[in-house]
Amino acid sequence: MNRFRSCVRGKARAAAWLRTAGFAAVCAVAVSGCSSVTYDLQRTWQLYFQGQEDIVLSAEEIEAFPYTVQYARLGSRGQATIVLGYIDPVGSGYEYHWVSADQETLVTENGRVKRVSRMGDYRILATYSGTADPVGDMVRSGVGEAAWQRTVDYTVNGESYSVVAASQFVASGAQSLELPAGAVNVYHVVERGQFVGVAGSTGKFVNEFWVEADGHVVKSRQTLAPGADELQLTQVKWVGR
Repeated sequence: MNRFRSCVRGKARAAAWLRTAGFAAVCAVAVSGCSSVTYDLQRTWQLYFQGQEDIVLSAEEIEAFPYTVQYARLGSRGQATIVLGYIDPVGSGYEYHWVSADQETLVTENGRVKRVSRMGDYRILATYSGTADPVGDMVRSGVGEAAWQRTVDYTVNGESYSVVAASQFVASGAQSLELPAGAVNVYHVVERGQFVGVAGSTGKFVNEFWVEADGHVVKSRQTLAPGADELQLTQVKWVGR
């Protein structure tokens, strides 16, 4: 996955976001030593996270933490943190670029994971479709069912693949969900899908999304490619909402 941006461009973005949206932004998140903002982010990790195998922040630590942050768990591995680095406009939406303490990067749009620099033996290079992901829209519009198809480009142990994923979605009524920062009201969206042409159990998947009424995804469980471990994301703190 490319490393995206120049340092100068990133600094300008960081200044703009801090003035207008309250989001903590860092420039070119995977480039070591790019800016003082990147250093500040890495220093914050040292204070909060170093030496912890399975990170769980207290209410006081969440309140004090200065960045938008999520927990991330891949399969049965320990819980880690990813912090929002910067936001890119893409069409009518936005891509959210996240970075981990060991400088791995992950990109989401409307809560859907689109790219991951490293996920065990996998890398997710791109996720794309000619139509919009229905997860957030179906909650905002009150639609109970939807369908969607997308293409996922990925690698496993350096070998490149491309697969089509075809999905059906069902949304349930409002419910309460306990998050690290407190309870929120959400709608539960279940996505049942098939990686087209992939036989056996690795060809089928079930993803889950917990979505607020405005379409904002606060928690998800996602299988991104055939045979990949499930990736779970949980919102810890979202600065500016």
